[in-house]
Amino acid sequence: MAKKRKDTKAPNIQNFLNQLALISGYKLTRTKALEKMLCVKCGKEAKNFSDETSKKEYNLSALCQQCQNAFFFQIGTSSDG
Repeated sequence: MAKKRKDTKAPNIQNFLNQLALISGYKLTRTKALEKMLCVKCGKEAKNFSDETSKKEYNLSALCQQCQNAFFFQIGTSSDG
């Protein structure tokens, strides 16, 4: 069983990130996603990650592996620059 994570950011940062998630149309707040081991964006379980870097990223963003892949692919294929 995966260990539930606690949001360790300062309360004002937690509030900001939670509000950002809600106005972005995400399924959950970051704090709730971390508590329940779910993805902040899609609401699915966030328990299986491809590597340690992805696990660490979940602690920062609360994005599951699939949403991380989509997000970072989108950044990598941006036509800016």
